[in-house]
Amino acid sequence: MNTTLSFWTASLLLLAVAIAMGFAGWRHIRYGRVEEHRRRMRAAMWLVVAFLVAYLAKVAFLGRENLALWDSRSLWILRLHETVISVMLLAGGVARWLGQKAADRDCLGSPANRWHRWFGRLALVAGLCGLATAALVLLGMYARTR
Repeated sequence: MNTTLSFWTASLLLLAVAIAMGFAGWRHIRYGRVEEHRRRMRAAMWLVVAFLVAYLAKVAFLGRENLALWDSRSLWILRLHETVISVMLLAGGVARWLGQKAADRDCLGSPANRWHRWFGRLALVAGLCGLATAALVLLGMYARTR
């Protein structure tokens, strides 16, 4: 296995752990454990930040993938993956901002809290879609190395 495939395999596992943390946080808030919810969501956020830093280092040291070698189906899956990950990042960022806003005012029934819930769920669904599409992208990368 080459270095790039190792990086993307580790990244897939990192995304899976981040999504698991997000779902654990969702589970905690359903049972009223606000502090546990915050901890899990912060952990998920920092895992995503760690990936973004690692990705920048990967591009700097290993370069980008040669997409000219990819077939149109693989490119379509990659673009879909990039789209759902962008939705996850944006929705997660908005959910974090709204959650902080609701916590600062200490009002769980506020409109900010309701929107926080909506954007948080959107981020989780987009994250699941991102995980599925990342697995498909990685499978295509493995197939091209044979």
